[in-house]
Amino acid sequence: RLGAARMATCGLWVLLVLLLHSTAWANLCTNTCGKAANGNCNDGGPGSQNSKCAYGTDCADCGARLLVLAPLPPPPLPPGHVPPPPLPALPPGACHDAVGY
Repeated sequence: RLGAARMATCGLWVLLVLLLHSTAWANLCTNTCGKAANGNCNDGGPGSQNSKCAYGTDCADCGARLLVLAPLPPPPLPPGHVPPPPLPALPPGACHDAVGY
């Protein structure tokens, strides 16, 4: 039987793997705002003093910003192709082999 801490760790690993495989990431880092590089972070993101600039356009003062892009839908199936059935839910304790990776 898995303890709560091990189950939580396993769940976090599974969530992280799913997130990384289904999401695109990009760094935004330009100095295209008129207020860029003035000594104040102005892009409205975490740690900024204001939002006079668009997000990621005051890189000199704010640093690179992370942009999470929504996953693209899968391509359509070819004609006549039947999609596979959904995966069954894992039984309790089935994730114990993944812990420790």
